[in-house]
Amino acid sequence: MENYIRIVTTDDLENYKSLFFDKFEKSNLSFLQYLYAEKKQVEEILTISFTNEVESVINSEDLAAEKNILSEMFGHTFYSILNEINNTVLDCKYYSESSFLEYIENIVSKKGIFPLQDCLSEEPIYKVDRLIDFLNDYAVRLWQPDLSIKNHGIAKFLDDEILKAELQTKNKSNIVEHVLNQEAPQNDYSDTAPLQRMIILEKLGIIKYIKSLQKDGLNEKHTAEILSSFTGIISGTIAKNLGVMGDKQNNEDKNSPYKNPKNFNLAQNKLDKFNIDLTKIFK
Repeated sequence: MENYIRIVTTDDLENYKSLFFDKFEKSNLSFLQYLYAEKKQVEEILTISFTNEVESVINSEDLAAEKNILSEMFGHTFYSILNEINNTVLDCKYYSESSFLEYIENIVSKKGIFPLQDCLSEEPIYKVDRLIDFLNDYAVRLWQPDLSIKNHGIAKFLDDEILKAELQTKNKSNIVEHVLNQEAPQNDYSDTAPLQRMIILEKLGIIKYIKSLQKDGLNEKHTAEILSSFTGIISGTIAKNLGVMGDKQNNEDKNSPYKNPKNFNLAQNKLDKFNIDLTKIFK
């Protein structure tokens, strides 16, 4: 009988778990991706299994004796009860879950729509318990197929694992975001315009310091090449700027970073935020 009424028997969950984790180790998916794929596959299998198992129960000759007992106990055949469920489930479409379950329970019970025939009830009711469970389960599956799948042991296991995995992923994401926020500077000046960069380099004494390291400190072309290597500014442009800066400063020249007062003001604002002791700058 268990071969036919598998939809109401206990799942071999532990065996499934063992196969589940073995299968995951052989996959190339992340655990969460694997869980989503497995859940989809299990839902498809359960849907097909439900249809096949219902047909097996309905058409099974091995269950004839149990169906006869059920008919004697309720005064209605197994098939008439099944038809009644088919005819009434659609009318219960908008019932709440508790109301529907109560309604179905009353279809097949000692006090329900098909009352137990006391005069013919010599057989203990436990002999047809699993058929009654099948009918109740059958009704729920017709009413809300998703609910039946959701309440399946394996589906519940997968939902629990997905919930834990999603929570862990979210926590990891929050931790990474927190660390990045902790490590990231409050201000970013990577988009500073080239002319402002030249002013900042001069005010910080970096241009003079580089020239002091050069074997030929008067070679501004070489100075420009060095500055270009870490500022990202074209060396030719830097060379033109250097020609009108420092000792040869000419703020009116078109190549001077200081020609436009706005450049100086913006550069100075950044310098003020650097919290630098200007007395320590290389002279």
